[in-house]
Amino acid sequence: MQPQATVLAVEDDDGAYYILQIAFKQVRQPFRLVRVSDGQDALAFLRQQGKYKDAPRPALVLLNLNLPKVNGFEVLEAIKQDPQLRDIPTIIFTSSKLNSDRAKCMALGATDFIVKPDNFDDVVSAVKSACARA
Repeated sequence: MQPQATVLAVEDDDGAYYILQIAFKQVRQPFRLVRVSDGQDALAFLRQQGKYKDAPRPALVLLNLNLPKVNGFEVLEAIKQDPQLRDIPTIIFTSSKLNSDRAKCMALGATDFIVKPDNFDDVVSAVKSACARA
């Protein structure tokens, strides 16, 4: 049996991550959800540095924009400029509804830009959509 592909959730909000966990269980996709809570740890995980030296390469990154230490824009830019990482689908999953944020993320190479839904059914739909991109 093949190991499950990893989805890296870069999310600093415990409540938002909990909802993501429940949505992933409901969607029943063959993915293992892993979390880091700031941009610095996201880059260390992706580059397999420090405490993340044995981290699996994710099949998908769900990236919040408003993060401590290194913000989501900087993480996205670093991913897309790195030849080792740029092919990992990176979906922005944020509360920002700003068209300027969407435009900037898409210009930086985001696979998609999803505004965090207000209700759980829409979160499940967003997770299904994201998983289809992995």
